[in-house]
Amino acid sequence: MAVPITGIAAFINCVVLFFFYYRLRKATIKGNEFFYLFKNFTIFLGVFYLLFSVPLLLSPENSSLIGWGYLIGHMSAYISLGYLSKISILIVAPSFNRKIIFWMCVLIGVVLTVINLINFNTPTVIDGIVHWNQNPVVGMMIIFFVLTVFIPAATLFIRESFMHSRQQKRYALIGISLLVISIAGPLHDIATVPLSLIIADVVRTLAYLLMLWGVLSVDKTTKKLANKTGV
Repeated sequence: MAVPITGIAAFINCVVLFFFYYRLRKATIKGNEFFYLFKNFTIFLGVFYLLFSVPLLLSPENSSLIGWGYLIGHMSAYISLGYLSKISILIVAPSFNRKIIFWMCVLIGVVLTVINLINFNTPTVIDGIVHWNQNPVVGMMIIFFVLTVFIPAATLFIRESFMHSRQQKRYALIGISLLVISIAGPLHDIATVPLSLIIADVVRTLAYLLMLWGVLSVDKTTKKLANKTGV
């Protein structure tokens, strides 16, 4: 059986995000909440891609195993969305209790996981393309949840790039990367031919690298400010 394109791409994204996490650990400034939240966002999203990819690569004929990887992997992804939401709140309303929005995301993730478990999908791989065979309603709910976190975050960072010249490059790169991921993700899910999958996967991987560049893009003045503010 042909190795699924999605499995290869997901594993590459896993490696990129784990490298992202490693670089953030090395670069983290003590007490800097911005870096801390991004570290958690990347590690949980990296675990999602790991659980997503390994069953596809090692046992593409095992529909049940792939289905469990899909289900458990999304649980990790929902936690990463909670951290991305906290990052957005940190930027726009630093004094707001960010734990509320985080646990709201986790709760929504638990509900989606239970619904997905009840409507457990058994994916199949045909000619290198994964057919997830998921309940259409469940699939739309997951996409909607992801986009309601990613698109506002992308919009916020792009807006902030125009408002803060000192951090314009950082915010612009992060905002653009989030926007690209928001577009490439759904395009990947509706792709039906290998070329479309490859394009969507390459674009999404490049977006994660762009995000890494953005998070680590900080001049000396900003670095001094970050030590004081956590941003």
